[in-house]
Amino acid sequence: MTPRGLIACSMALAGACPIAAAQSLMFDEYAPGTALHGVDGWRGWDNHAASGAATSALFAHSGSGSVAIRGSASGATSDLVHEYNLTSGQWQFTAWQYIPSGATGDTYFILMDTYAAGGAKHWATQLRFDLSNDTVQDNLFGSFGNLHVVRDQWVPIRVDIDLAANSQAIWYNDQHLTTVAWNRYSGGAARLQAVDLYGSTTTTVYYDDVGVAALPTPGSVSLATIGVAASVLRRRARVPG
Repeated sequence: MTPRGLIACSMALAGACPIAAAQSLMFDEYAPGTALHGVDGWRGWDNHAASGAATSALFAHSGSGSVAIRGSASGATSDLVHEYNLTSGQWQFTAWQYIPSGATGDTYFILMDTYAAGGAKHWATQLRFDLSNDTVQDNLFGSFGNLHVVRDQWVPIRVDIDLAANSQAIWYNDQHLTTVAWNRYSGGAARLQAVDLYGSTTTTVYYDDVGVAALPTPGSVSLATIGVAASVLRRRARVPG
């Protein structure tokens, strides 16, 4: 998954949002069934190979392949991590997701401001895809937003992050899901250190064109202009460390 190209900028925020310096990770350079643990920066959670994932030729957003994220309903659960070291500025994180019509259970898309294999961890974004009710919410310390899950087609997940302003605007299928603080509970940091594709209890879902790009325009993400939903704090079963 050699870094490639630019991630397309959405017009969902007011006005255009020019992008500079982008990284997009594709999955078509490897044969179907290639285990990604230890490949191009991807690793299983806490460096466990059993928590990794493999490439698939069943679906692809671009090229000929994607990564298959398994849940416990389809075998050993995928908990696939890619690390970053972004400590300032404004960033747009994009991933394309494919949920087949028969997929069941829960699956998660997670961004972390602190991640060390076998060490400290702190969650910043946690999208829960509840496939029993076909809903997606950010459920990190509350329930934020509520959109309908789209199946049998590639759908963009986008998180616009302003580390200086401590804010993030989350979009699913080009619809605004919610805007919340980047650091929502104690111990957080103004940085992006990892994405985690977690299969939880699902069968299998797929991701392609996962990447991050710098947003050079000041103020493109603002809590003041978009607004913040009130929160009731709670955690999911796997407690952030």
